[in-house]
Amino acid sequence: LNRFESHAGERIRFSVLMNTRDASDFEAIIHATERELAALPAPLHGEITGMARRMHEFQYGLIMNQATSYISSLIMVFLVIFIGMRSLRLTLVLLPPNIVPLLAVFTTMGILGISLDVATVMVASISLGIAVDETVILLSYYRWVRAQGKSNFEAIHHALADVGPACIVTSIVACIGFFTISLSIFVPIHNFGMLCGIAMVTAVASNLVLLPAVLALSGDEK
Repeated sequence: LNRFESHAGERIRFSVLMNTRDASDFEAIIHATERELAALPAPLHGEITGMARRMHEFQYGLIMNQATSYISSLIMVFLVIFIGMRSLRLTLVLLPPNIVPLLAVFTTMGILGISLDVATVMVASISLGIAVDETVILLSYYRWVRAQGKSNFEAIHHALADVGPACIVTSIVACIGFFTISLSIFVPIHNFGMLCGIAMVTAVASNLVLLPAVLALSGDEK
């Protein structure tokens, strides 16, 4: 045991090998170990160290920062769009088609058992950026047609007919890139490419189907 203890015999180190990669398993093991260490009789005490603990803390911090940044980005994006569009109605219309891709990504992760990691934690922000980009383009063209004196349904038709094909082409190109990445044998990169591809498909579908429906139901206000 000499190689596990300090020279003065005041400290001893235990190394444990774990065969799990799931973040929830790591967290459960760490909490259970901390409870056992807290129950040690005085003056005995201990602490958890090692790369597994550091990686868990890093991943947890990354997830929390991502959640904070996503919420902040969401607020800032819709605030800027509200200022640019100068219309609360059009700003609210943006919500459904931009939330659907995120729901699709998290649903896929739940069904396939994909956990949040350094790669997949970035998908939420990318999904928002992908969806908002096409939504703003469609709404801007819709608003321009409305300014020409066209009715609500005519403006929706022109936006889909004139801008929709361009959105489909750009989405196809992006999907090819993302799904190519998903062919990687490195699991985090594979998951990242697959989830971004799914977000891309869902975003263009929601913008071409859900957005016109919401515009049609939201009234004929100019």
